[in-house]
Amino acid sequence: GTQMTLKTFHFAGVASMNVTLGVPRIKEIINAAKNISTPIITASLNVDDDVVAARLVKGRVEKTTLGEVCKYVHVVLHPQACYLEVKLDPEVITSLQLDVTAKSVRHALLGASKLKLKPNRVLIAGGDALHVLPPDDDRPGGA
Repeated sequence: GTQMTLKTFHFAGVASMNVTLGVPRIKEIINAAKNISTPIITASLNVDDDVVAARLVKGRVEKTTLGEVCKYVHVVLHPQACYLEVKLDPEVITSLQLDVTAKSVRHALLGASKLKLKPNRVLIAGGDALHVLPPDDDRPGGA
């Protein structure tokens, strides 16, 4: 029969990694699958002993989540307003060699279609903080 399992390999710095092999991988390649099961990229750097350059490339290629570059995300409740306060961590952003700012995070939040945020609901509050307000209540009766 055909092999339909995921193999586990050991990579330096990674305990183990699942890799799609066999028929499932061939199907992904032939069908030009948009969502690859286990995407892996190997990149050789021109200068292989420059840690800063390596982190810069890694930061540009690897997905970074908001939680990885934030000091905190707080729910703020006041009688006159409620919102999420997102505080970026400049030290982490610098150490990861990322080009992340409050403006770029705002742009990413507004571009995330699942969130359905409107520009007037995502505000930059200082150099490294954002306030995300709940949607306007447009329903009749305004509960």
